[in-house]
Amino acid sequence: MRRRMRRMMMRKRLARRRRMRRRRMRRRTMRRRRMMMMRMMMMRRRKMRRRRKMSKRKRRTMMMRRRKMRRRRKIRRRRMMMRRRKMRRRRTMRRKKKMRRRRIMMRRRLMKMRRRTMRRRKKMRRRRMMRRMMKRRMMMRRRRKLRRRRAIRRKKMRRRRWKMRRKRTMRRRKM
Repeated sequence: MRRRMRRMMMRKRLARRRRMRRRRMRRRTMRRRRMMMMRMMMMRRRKMRRRRKMSKRKRRTMMMRRRKMRRRRKIRRRRMMMRRRKMRRRRTMRRKKKMRRRRIMMRRRLMKMRRRTMRRRKKMRRRRMMRRMMKRRMMMRRRRKLRRRRAIRRKKMRRRRWKMRRKRTMRRRKM
């Protein structure tokens, strides 16, 4: 019962930690999104101000540069996403390995404990059986002794009775 309670408490703690991590990650992502939105709004305002002053050639060059920057950003984002996925997979694999090791260790401990309990039970059974056998032997010895004593007493009593009868017969004959 105590082991089950400990396991339940450990599972609850792990679940709480996971929830807290998810909340933190969500908060961070929400902050980043807000910051990005604010930056985008500021950039749009600046663009509108610059476009009023810029010529056509400058606008084209700026558009080309922005396209290049967007492509680079997309490539970087993809690479970062791939890295994050790899890291997550590694973390999940590590967690799974740790959990497997823990389960194996717990199973081994349980098997050891069961073996110990089984050995103790076997020893206790053997001791009980030995005690019972010893008690039976002692009882059998006592019974044999009592039987021998009774047989000896019966023999003595028979001899006494026979002697008494003989004496009576001898007296009658003399009379």
